[in-house]
Amino acid sequence: MGRIPSRVISYALVVSLLSFLLLAKGLAQPAWAEKMITLKVGMIPIGELIPLYMGMEKGYFAEEGLKLKNIPMRSGAVIIPALIGGSVDIGYSAVVNSITARARGLPIMIVASNRIMDRETYVGVLKESGIYRYRDLSGKVVATNVIKGISPLFINELVFRDRGDPSTITWLEVRFPNMIPALVNKQAVGVLLVEPFATVAREDPKIRLLSPYFGLLNYGGPLANWVATDKAIKNNLPVLRRFVNANKKAVDYSNAHPDEARLIVTKYTRIKPAMAKKMGLPNWSNKIDLANLQWIADLVHKHGYIDRRFDVSGLLHEMAR
Repeated sequence: MGRIPSRVISYALVVSLLSFLLLAKGLAQPAWAEKMITLKVGMIPIGELIPLYMGMEKGYFAEEGLKLKNIPMRSGAVIIPALIGGSVDIGYSAVVNSITARARGLPIMIVASNRIMDRETYVGVLKESGIYRYRDLSGKVVATNVIKGISPLFINELVFRDRGDPSTITWLEVRFPNMIPALVNKQAVGVLLVEPFATVAREDPKIRLLSPYFGLLNYGGPLANWVATDKAIKNNLPVLRRFVNANKKAVDYSNAHPDEARLIVTKYTRIKPAMAKKMGLPNWSNKIDLANLQWIADLVHKHGYIDRRFDVSGLLHEMAR
């Protein structure tokens, strides 16, 4: 038998080595990385969702094998029915919407924390209105993004504590971008102002901002979170965990890098760079305290959003604790 040339042996060894390395690389990849999973996300295109945008920009969701299909909606009151109907896989909702939905038997759970209560949300009034404090809103028309949402709840409580009568307030549903026009055109005496609209109003000499209502009552408490249905949690928990893992990284990064947070909001929303530099940034957290969540649920009951006291322990998934 003839001798095999050394160059042939070398070539064979190189081919074998390359094949082994490619195989090893493939084995090292998670199974889900071979095919990205598309997750339909019900969201609200506002500044407080900076961690969502940051997670997309930094590749945190892609690292978890997820491709997000963001579906803009008006509020959690719209997003939760979309979850139940299956048109979105995970959704963003103020905590009050989640509490009222679960209390009424809808099968949803909070799976990830996001924004916590801070001092960046206000009621705006015209200076000529003579309104200086929350009890002055009694008997007035106040604009909110969603009736029986978290903002009306906290405003009602502040009016009550200020010895006013919250039952006399008339609530008018208005989208956030239309709040200042509704105030200027006197459709409402008071309007809810989130960023960047609060900054716009602050610079308007005709408008006065009342003290930030979330910060007055429950600074640091849960405000808005990511929710999913019981069915999705049962059938797709590993996928939801990937979303939660990426969101946690994005929350931590957004809190630690405010300049980048201001920059990224201009890419994913209609907020202009000049406004982003001036606007107040929300606060975010990766944990929800069960006792604090129960306090909010008790407030929901107190103001008649639900007809009985609701135990929130079944609302909060372990991923969000």
